[in-house]
Amino acid sequence: MDVRRWVTVAAVAGVLCAATEARAQEADPEKELARGAELASQEKFKEAVTVWLQVHKDLKGEARSKADKYLGVAFKRMGMLPESWYYLTLYLDASGKEDTMAGGLLEEVEATLKESFVKVSVACVPADAQLVLSTSAPSDIELALPCPVGWWFMPGKHRVHAQRPEYVSKDEVIDVRERGDSGSREILLTAISDGTGGAAGGGVAGYGGTAGGAGTGLDGSGRTAGGDGAGTSGDGPTTVAQPLGTEGPSRTAEWTLIGSGAAMTVAGAIFYGLAYSKNENLHDKYLDSDDYPDPVEAKASYDDARGEQVEPKETASYILLGVGSAALVAGVVTWVINDGGTGSTRRDGGIETSRSSGFLVSPFATPDAAGALFSTQW
Repeated sequence: MDVRRWVTVAAVAGVLCAATEARAQEADPEKELARGAELASQEKFKEAVTVWLQVHKDLKGEARSKADKYLGVAFKRMGMLPESWYYLTLYLDASGKEDTMAGGLLEEVEATLKESFVKVSVACVPADAQLVLSTSAPSDIELALPCPVGWWFMPGKHRVHAQRPEYVSKDEVIDVRERGDSGSREILLTAISDGTGGAAGGGVAGYGGTAGGAGTGLDGSGRTAGGDGAGTSGDGPTTVAQPLGTEGPSRTAEWTLIGSGAAMTVAGAIFYGLAYSKNENLHDKYLDSDDYPDPVEAKASYDDARGEQVEPKETASYILLGVGSAALVAGVVTWVINDGGTGSTRRDGGIETSRSSGFLVSPFATPDAAGALFSTQW
């Protein structure tokens, strides 16, 4: 196999390895659970909490229950008591078994909260919306929890954000009074009109109407208690959908493609520069030198030397530039697509999960091995 074919194979392998690596970087949820536990053992609680929240939705059964317990304990160590209470309550309700350590910790947390916090149950209509809460302590951690939510607030005004696909997201201010608070709130989301006079997502008929649904709250044990929420209808302007948690989509595949494309493009430029420099040297040696007075002999010698010393570098440069450009284009196009609906990041229970568009880069060496063709599929 000559040099040009070796370069072609190497370039093709580089792109395929980059695409494979992008897909292989998806973390195993249970391994991440263990990694978070290792971080917590080193008292890196914030890093551990971040890891657990990222994989929380993907954990099942006992592993998820274990994550709830870990989060409850870690938030307690971080001094974030409402968050600790929430996850310890989830753990004890879902595990179905007695855990004296977790139960004692929950009692301790709740007793401390009662001294200065007020517990409020927040229900949503529709009932399966999400509630995005600011954390109780200054932190860049954001929790998006499924309604209904039982939460401990300090007295005062608190802004929360309710969201659900096919409904208009809504910011709501919850004014918590120190004494005599009713202990429950309900947030109504408006269904996005589908333009036919009905409300999308099963709302009550009517232009811009609000869907009806059952509102529920959390009692002291964290279990749900039923309550009725009445739907309404009315006239209003057509609203524009606000995507659920579109901030921060995963960019692993895009960065891998863009990075590898940029590296191959730079390598192609370097090879082209080497080929150009060598060609100039050969031109001076054979065509512009008195050592070869016969023009025919000089041209033949120049062609032979150029075929051995210049053309392989030129071929490598063209292939690397082509492959690199294709990878760059694929990365940019995938980035743009993932900014739309097919690549949005959704939050559920404080966990981010990304849905990215698939892509397939298929290289084919041309018959003379002077370049490569690529197809990209979404």
